[in-house]
Amino acid sequence: MNNKKLVTLALFVTTALMLSYVESLIPFFFGVPGMKLGLANLAVVIALYFYGWREALVVNVLRIVLAGFLVVLPRQMILRYRNRIINIHPSLIPSFCGTGYYGLKVHEAALARGVKITGATVHFVDEGTDTGPIILQRAVAIEEKDTPEVLQRRVMEEAEWILLPEAVRLLSEGRVSVVDGKVIIE
Repeated sequence: MNNKKLVTLALFVTTALMLSYVESLIPFFFGVPGMKLGLANLAVVIALYFYGWREALVVNVLRIVLAGFLVVLPRQMILRYRNRIINIHPSLIPSFCGTGYYGLKVHEAALARGVKITGATVHFVDEGTDTGPIILQRAVAIEEKDTPEVLQRRVMEEAEWILLPEAVRLLSEGRVSVVDGKVIIE
């Protein structure tokens, strides 16, 4: 990949990260709980489509933080970056996860089932949907009068926004390893 393509790809990914952060704040600033524009996902998909998955695979990447990325990654990318791609899910995996469980749907399902706690999970990405080794989890109480939107906000504030930075810190310090499909934190 030439330098111009690499810089442009880096700009797309940086833009995606910024959009992901801004996007997480939109519901609270504009009073539209559960609003999800998908801008970050779109920026990454455009970048990888434009430059090609194969070219992206030659870049030496230490970690990939997806932060709620809803696009299935190609198998080659997952194999190339095994146990270096992380994502966050707004439930305590293995509950309310997998195909079809995203955004408000997760919280609607938790409320419909009548569970007393939910939470968030940071996990490594593997070939399945929300099936990779679990890095961190944090429980959040469900309150009697919760709506899916209120619960979504509480899970973000009390779990997701705490767990993801903590997972990134642990990974950057080299304290996370995977042994027999289970995460060990030193």
